[in-house]
Amino acid sequence: MLTASSADLALLCLAAYLLGSIPFGLVVGRVVRGVDLRQVGSGNIGAANAFRSLGAPLGVAVLALDAVKGYLPVTLAGTMFALLGRAGSPCPATAQVLVGVSAIVGHNSSIYLRFKGGKGIATMFGVLLAMSPTATLVAALVWAVALALTRYASVGSLCAAASIPVYFAWSGAPSPHLMFGVVACAMAFVRHRSNIRNLIAGRELRFGAGGQGSSPAGETAEGMKAAP
Repeated sequence: MLTASSADLALLCLAAYLLGSIPFGLVVGRVVRGVDLRQVGSGNIGAANAFRSLGAPLGVAVLALDAVKGYLPVTLAGTMFALLGRAGSPCPATAQVLVGVSAIVGHNSSIYLRFKGGKGIATMFGVLLAMSPTATLVAALVWAVALALTRYASVGSLCAAASIPVYFAWSGAPSPHLMFGVVACAMAFVRHRSNIRNLIAGRELRFGAGGQGSSPAGETAEGMKAAP
């Protein structure tokens, strides 16, 4: 009889990390437009900079691909441990959390980019969708409202990340999911350190500002000099 073990979970985490490490923003920009996202806009390889620097259609494509990196392995982990788990195996919720965090870490610290990467927000949403569509809807609404009010993608992302543990705590979600919310929120704030500094200094790029080539090469999210 087939069963799912801790060793299987370790392999799933490794696979999730490798999948999460694929820099779809960089791939789409180079293949379709011949643009290196690290050299334009905010310098980030994620969906927000893809929208800004490549246009809405390709931005949507990058957003979807980055989200799929989180959704697929977490869905697989949850299904596998729900159907094949045995006594002593991790519970499905724990498997989802460990695999999901692995996917986000892959996006943020890609082995293919010498352990550099993006902010992990789209991948976080993909992970969250596999865990709880309702929590995903809440976080998406928070993101949309914050973005509409401020026009800062970073503010929308941080507010959305902060809403996840709040929603899971309020809804009585399984403790592993609540832990995921706390960890995902912390990871988002750590990855947005430069954005927070830019917000305080009034240098953060607003969503939709600029465009391809709008920032000099080398002005990355860690040290850019964007106009307010």
